[in-house]
Amino acid sequence: NLDWAINDSLRLRGNSSSAVRAPNIGELFGGQSQNFMIMDDPCDAQQIGRGKDPAVRRANCAALGLPANFTDQVTGSNEGLSGSNPDLEPETGKTWTYGFVFTPTFLEGFSLNVDYWKIKLRNAISSLDFEQMAQRCVDNVGGINNTYCANVQRRADGQISFVTATLQNIAARETDGIDIGAS
Repeated sequence: NLDWAINDSLRLRGNSSSAVRAPNIGELFGGQSQNFMIMDDPCDAQQIGRGKDPAVRRANCAALGLPANFTDQVTGSNEGLSGSNPDLEPETGKTWTYGFVFTPTFLEGFSLNVDYWKIKLRNAISSLDFEQMAQRCVDNVGGINNTYCANVQRRADGQISFVTATLQNIAARETDGIDIGAS
């Protein structure tokens, strides 16, 4: 933490801190429920070109053992599970704030403050729907050995049979801005 009065008119300030947020009771033990969702299989021949990088999606679908002309045969909705997750880890964050306060002696009662702030959150608790889970499985540049593919089960014929879309530590958030105040 920094708070430095350079003179009677100008003060510099700054702060850096770490934060931890443990999952709440509902996120850990709020319960899970069986759900059904209509979704497009990202490995379907008509969907394969719609990924961020179609070559990555194509390679990962092939790594799952699916042919290039694979067709999603699921009619109706896919079965899955959503809700809480007792295996969640705490979220962690870093924050930075730097700025100044200008209170000129020649303008009695006037004050101007400007602060830049930045927040980085890691391991954020978030949930995906069934289709997003399947997409992230095959759109992952690291291959199919990821948490998303572990949550998408396929039958022997390649069709998606079950998707687990419970809360996960999968998100990262980063934001920054400038606050300005005058009185």
